[in-house]
Amino acid sequence: MALIAYSGFDYDAPTSAQWTGNFGLIGRATNPVRTGSHSLDVGVSPLGKTFSAVATIIAGAAYYASATGVTIMRLIDGSSAQISLTIEADRSLGVRRGDTTGPLIAQSSPCKFPPSVWNYVEMKATIHDSTGSVEVRLNGAAVISATGLDTQSTGNAQTTEVRFWQAYVDDLYVVDTTGSAPYNTFLGDVRVRTLYPDGAGSSTQWTPLSSTNVSNIDETGTADDDTTYNSSSTPAQKDLFTFGNLPDVSGTVLAVQARWKARKDDGGTREARSVIKSAATTDNGPTEALGLTYVSYLGDVLTADPATSAAWAIAAVNAIEAGYELIT
Repeated sequence: MALIAYSGFDYDAPTSAQWTGNFGLIGRATNPVRTGSHSLDVGVSPLGKTFSAVATIIAGAAYYASATGVTIMRLIDGSSAQISLTIEADRSLGVRRGDTTGPLIAQSSPCKFPPSVWNYVEMKATIHDSTGSVEVRLNGAAVISATGLDTQSTGNAQTTEVRFWQAYVDDLYVVDTTGSAPYNTFLGDVRVRTLYPDGAGSSTQWTPLSSTNVSNIDETGTADDDTTYNSSSTPAQKDLFTFGNLPDVSGTVLAVQARWKARKDDGGTREARSVIKSAATTDNGPTEALGLTYVSYLGDVLTADPATSAAWAIAAVNAIEAGYELIT
């Protein structure tokens, strides 16, 4: 698995296609925002990410929280809490076995978590009933590092879901310990950037509802669904678009992923997929069977530039084309 998920929540609200939660109680916010246009408000209901069972998981996110006595991250086995990362009454960060009322098994020094500002929190935890361990980093610095713990509340030394909770959340990631560096440990204080289409790419084959293909899909923040769209009933037709540049001129690009939203408008089978083109090399995302309602889909997580098989350069990201292709 390695890099399991990341999001900045700038484009459309989370859905069950990628996340778990009561989505009627999870909303996006335009204030406060750390990067981009939106953060996620998970003040009353958690956002979860499920994965195959692992003993060790690493997750990070930016949190804007004012309350104490709350859980900001929780590791789950099935439907039961293994451990909870909390903001304690003295504004220390605490790790409790089970839920927020469980025993405190590790704790930072007091006053570590400043209220009502953005703080980047990462936790690496191993679930075990005697040799469990937890490391928590706040804004890049280790504030909890404990081993030989009982971090297991269920009958299984594993976690299958991480939940983010009781704060505004932005710039989130989840990784496990498989795969190669740097995707098997702390990623650090990351930023998730969202780029939007700004021009026609090398293929424009779908039929626009009106005007140009790019003008029908260039919404920022939230898709307008049937108000503007492009359509096709011809397999292998493809639309590709250019995008605005990253706001960063230096730094490391950890991954690139295409996000697209689509539906079919009649019975029968319709399948489509995302496409990312770097230089002359194309990566095709997973084929998705479309339903009658709009769903946001995610393409492959590309941790390397498909044109070079090396880490992404900022200039290469700025030059990509991306879009979608009808399969059936």
